Amino acid sequence: MKKRFFKTALPMLLFVFGTLTVGTSCSNSDPIIPPVVLSCSTIGTDFQNIFGTGGSVTYDFDVHSYDFKVSANKSICSIGYQSTAYNVNNPYTIKIYEAGVLVYNQPHVFSATQTSYVPLNLNLTAGLNYTLERIQTNSGPNNDQNIGRVKPVTFPLNSGFMTITASDYYFVSTNGTATLTNTNLPFIDVVFQ
Repeated sequence: MKKRFFKTALPMLLFVFGTLTVGTSCSNSDPIIPPVVLSCSTIGTDFQNIFGTGGSVTYDFDVHSYDFKVSANKSICSIGYQSTAYNVNNPYTIKIYEAGVLVYNQPHVFSATQTSYVPLNLNLTAGLNYTLERIQTNSGPNNDQNIGRVKPVTFPLNSGFMTITASDYYFVSTNGTATLTNTNLPFIDVVFQ
C-alpha cells in the first residue's frame, strides 16, 4: 500500500504544490499596468487659445456656428457653452457636420453664469471639414434671448492641431432671414482628447 501511494499520490501532490508555488511567484513579480485614462480637460483648450479673452454677448440669431479642421485624428470629448438666463432651462441643440453630413445632433442645457460642458464622444478625421452649430429657437420677445458671446476675428485661425476657417449666423425660425458670415467667432468650446 505504501509503495502504491508513493508511486501515484506523491508525484501528484508534488505537481500541485509546484504549480501553486510557480503561479504565486510569477504573479507577484508581474508588474501591474494601470488602464490608460485619457484626459478631457476644459482648461487651455485649442479653441480657448484661438478665441482668447474678451468678446461681447450679441448676435440674436438662432444659429451660431463655425467651420474647422484638425490636422491629426482626434476625438471630441466635450462641448462647452454659456446660456442666457432666459434659456437656462431651454435646451440648445448642438449639431456637428462632417464634410456636410450630420454626425451629431443632441439637445443640451448650459449654465447661465459660466461656460459649462457636456460630455460627447465623437471621432474626427484629419483634413475633413467640420461644422459646429449651437441652435436656440426659443427666442423670447424680439429674438433678444438668442444672443451669445462672440468676438471679431479674421479667418483662418489656428492653435495646435485645430484650424477654424469660417463662421456663420442665421435664423431657422420665422423671426427673420438675415445671415452674417465670417464676421465674428462664436464662443462654442470644443474639447479634444
